[in-house]
Amino acid sequence: MTNELREALELAQPLLEKVGQAVEGGAKFSYEVLLRQQYVRVAQVGLGWLFFFLLIIWPICVAIKEDAEELFLFLGIAGLFFLAILVVYTFEIVGILINPNYYVIQEVVNLLGAGR
Repeated sequence: MTNELREALELAQPLLEKVGQAVEGGAKFSYEVLLRQQYVRVAQVGLGWLFFFLLIIWPICVAIKEDAEELFLFLGIAGLFFLAILVVYTFEIVGILINPNYYVIQEVVNLLGAGR
């Protein structure tokens, strides 16, 4: 390396260190945001199960007690559809709970791919 190049690197080193620290801080913040978003997805599925019990299971129990066959049939069909959707999302949520870092990395890859 020439002396001029060494001098230029020495002059730029403090600036490069500051840029590196800023990028590192931004990466940590981005990781934390994406990790929190994964836990929000977990909470959303949990709320979906709560709504399933409040809006489908409980009314089905009431319909059985009151002998309302039409309501029971409608809620049963709607409940099966809703249950199928919930089961699919629940399997994904179990994966997020077991290994959230994988899903954060997957989200970063998806975001980088969308930017092309």
